[in-house]
Amino acid sequence: MSSRPREPRGRPSRALRAWSVITATPLLVLALISLADTLVGEWVTRSAIERLADAPAAPAEGAPYVLQRLDGRSAAPRRPLILSEFSSPVEIDRWIAGPGVTVAPVRAPEHPDRTVARVTFRRGSAYGIRLRGIPRDWRGYDRLEIDVHLEPPSTVVALGVRIDDRRSDEDPTSRYEVRADLGRGWNRLTFPVAEIGAAIDLTAVRELILYSHQAEEPGGTPVLTFGRVALAPSER
Repeated sequence: MSSRPREPRGRPSRALRAWSVITATPLLVLALISLADTLVGEWVTRSAIERLADAPAAPAEGAPYVLQRLDGRSAAPRRPLILSEFSSPVEIDRWIAGPGVTVAPVRAPEHPDRTVARVTFRRGSAYGIRLRGIPRDWRGYDRLEIDVHLEPPSTVVALGVRIDDRRSDEDPTSRYEVRADLGRGWNRLTFPVAEIGAAIDLTAVRELILYSHQAEEPGGTPVLTFGRVALAPSER
């Protein structure tokens, strides 16, 4: 009676080697598929970038968009860049209120189909609201626009506007700050970007701060309602 030859000790059996090949084959196939997918994806991405680099950038209506061509050259914006319009609770949460200041969504005065933000400032305090998470590069735009509503009999007649860049914490002179007078009803305040750029680095804008000058003076609690805040292109 013949006996079955034994496998040398220290080496895997034929069955084990066969099983290893069977289990490794699907993994090898998956690895090859993944490699092919990566190579194709990189080719498609490079082709898309090459095409986009030769085309002018166009911002989406009503959405934050850093207007910068892929090759590093600035393109002229054609539409407003909305920084904030208070259209949802998420938009309200982007504004950070100072101590004693409240921000609440309300229906717009004279425009009940729109949502705006009513800001109640603290009497005797210069704290306001600040907007973070805005596009850093403001080059190519003509002006900053802020829609603000003043309701009678409020005593607030001026709004403080401050814009900081990345150097403002270390260098207080590296900021844009101005006082804007308000009239009753809706006001559209405009601030030339060229003027802003003379005070700060337009490629490194960090935050926008709004506060009430009258909050420092005795009187009633200042209340303002804010609508759209946007960067507008040149009208020429």
